Amino acid sequence: MGSGSSKRTHPSPDGGQEPAHVIVTTTPTTTIPATRQNNNYGMRNQAQEDPDASLPPVVPPSTTKDQVFNLFKYSSIDYQALKAPKQLLLGSYQDLVDYLTEGATDDIGKVRALFRWVSSIDVTTLNMDSLPPPQVPLDYLNNIHV
Repeated sequence: MGSGSSKRTHPSPDGGQEPAHVIVTTTPTTTIPATRQNNNYGMRNQAQEDPDASLPPVVPPSTTKDQVFNLFKYSSIDYQALKAPKQLLLGSYQDLVDYLTEGATDDIGKVRALFRWVSSIDVTTLNMDSLPPPQVPLDYLNNIHV
């Protein structure tokens, strides 16, 4: 047998040693350098050593929350979203989005309108006699409910 292999024996019924039917091969182990044991291929893992090292310093924002989002500024958008006609549920997504974002003057207003509309629909109380047509907002809401 070659290097790194050993042949085992076990006791025979007459007290002698007979060869075992299983040959166990041992493989020499390779020692991995300490720098490669705990991270990827010898690369230093800075976050593991100091989790805050890769983060930017903490500084207060340059704007206040009221400067970014003023609830009064978006109250008309909220109102429009909450009074959206039910027939828009069976129309196209484009019709719904056009209606909801009609008064929005910025992206925050558009996102706010869509959020307010979606969050105002209680999918557990949608009563339908039959399945809605595919590819309409009501179909999507029905799939959330099911």
